[in-house]
Amino acid sequence: MSDQLREALDDLARHPGWLWFLGEAKREWGEGYGRKVKLAIMKAQSEKQDVVSAVLAVDYANDEINRLLDRPREELAKLTPKKDVDMVTVMSRGGL
Repeated sequence: MSDQLREALDDLARHPGWLWFLGEAKREWGEGYGRKVKLAIMKAQSEKQDVVSAVLAVDYANDEINRLLDRPREELAKLTPKKDVDMVTVMSRGGL
């Protein structure tokens, strides 16, 4: 299963649709983060609500979105075998 998942994640990471989606997410939540915070502040003020809570909600959403967007890459890294260390070379240098 891990080989299939690794292949699927590798395909996903290179897929033009995924790359487009990541670009849109970056535009909306990366470059647009400040705009979202300002809108949350203005809305909270106009509705006489707590501004700090509104900003924290935007910040939390941003963190969760970034966590989800990073997940395929992180899982792929876990499933991709690391290059084997040449133990002869390492030991000749004095160990690990």
